[in-house]
Amino acid sequence: MESSTTNIVELSRPLDPLVTEKEVSLLLNLTPQCLQAWRQNGEGPPFIRISARCIRYRRSDVEAWIADGLCSSTSDLGRSEVQ
Repeated sequence: MESSTTNIVELSRPLDPLVTEKEVSLLLNLTPQCLQAWRQNGEGPPFIRISARCIRYRRSDVEAWIADGLCSSTSDLGRSEVQ
């Protein structure tokens, strides 16, 4: 049986901020429709489906996805090279 102090400790850790589709689209300078298409195709940053009409992104996931796409030259294809 778990102690109640374990649950308190787990809940006291700060949560990763969730951001909306609109906030991510502004950050990436893309349209929300682009993010929607990426989700349908299994592309783009990881997301959380809270409900059928409520999508959120963890800020750290978006930042990691951006960092994963960094290229050092035009011949470096970044994340598309993995496919």
